[in-house]
Amino acid sequence: MAKSAAKQDLSALYDELVSLARPFEKQFAIRQPKPGQYHLWAEGEMELNGKSYKEMFFIGIQTNKSAVVIHYLPLYVDPDLKKRIDPDLVKLLKGKSCFHIKKLDDTLKKSITSSFKIGVDFFRKKNWI
Repeated sequence: MAKSAAKQDLSALYDELVSLARPFEKQFAIRQPKPGQYHLWAEGEMELNGKSYKEMFFIGIQTNKSAVVIHYLPLYVDPDLKKRIDPDLVKLLKGKSCFHIKKLDDTLKKSITSSFKIGVDFFRKKNWI
């Protein structure tokens, strides 16, 4: 596959992944620091490990050279959430909380949407949203 075709495929994948996050925007602040980057942030007074914050990163979606990466803070904050996430999505995990997505099918879309819902529930229980 030519480089431009690969970039185009990643661009389409990025757009699809962002569309999965859009239903959750009303609960978060949307930030797009650069083209190809999409972030959702919780804003307000919150506490984590005894430290106060005025905002908390929820998810970020960005394109890298070979995949589109979902940075998923709920999993970083509470690794036990991994038990509630679809094992096929967990297989795409690199590091503590970054899912590297190279292709997307309906099953994976449902798993990603479900993980976003799990994260929203986690943030609600923490009173962050």
